[in-house]
Amino acid sequence: MEKSSEIIETAFSPRGVFKLKKTAEKYEVYAGGTLLFGTIEKESCRQLAQIALNSHPLPENVLIGGLGIGFTLQQVLKNPKVKQVDVIEIAPQIKKWNKQFFSKQNGQALNDPGSRVIIADIIDYFKHPLQNNYDIIIINIDNGPGNTIHPDNTYLYCVEMLKIIDELLQSRKPKGLVGIWSTTKEK
Repeated sequence: MEKSSEIIETAFSPRGVFKLKKTAEKYEVYAGGTLLFGTIEKESCRQLAQIALNSHPLPENVLIGGLGIGFTLQQVLKNPKVKQVDVIEIAPQIKKWNKQFFSKQNGQALNDPGSRVIIADIIDYFKHPLQNNYDIIIINIDNGPGNTIHPDNTYLYCVEMLKIIDELLQSRKPKGLVGIWSTTKEK
């Protein structure tokens, strides 16, 4: 017998409507009817973070695009070399949900003094960052470049934007790197 689920909160952002759905102890967030993230699927977020961390010799400053449940943030904060993690999140409600509903699942990652959530559109942030010395940038927005939840998000993965991201990583020695989460294989 399938357990019933209910929409417990709704959030509005410049990129659309997010709905928080609860079934028993499981939470899921939908955007435009598409599952964006949930508390059950955590390994891919953690693996993306770990691969990025393992690929850089000194990952002190990390930027994560998209807070989600906080699994990527939690994994990054486990690395003793990491000093600061900035998370760019477009919807303030997602940050609130992290504190109110997801803190058990993400180990209260938002309470870590090395983490900072910046409420902003990531595309705008990349054009005018608060800092430009990131060792690693992890983009965990949408379901990847080939499966965006909002048409404006395709710009995040275009050549022009990837050049801007690359410039943010150039100032570091050794040069920084970017990891992009996706549900599909991208070219």
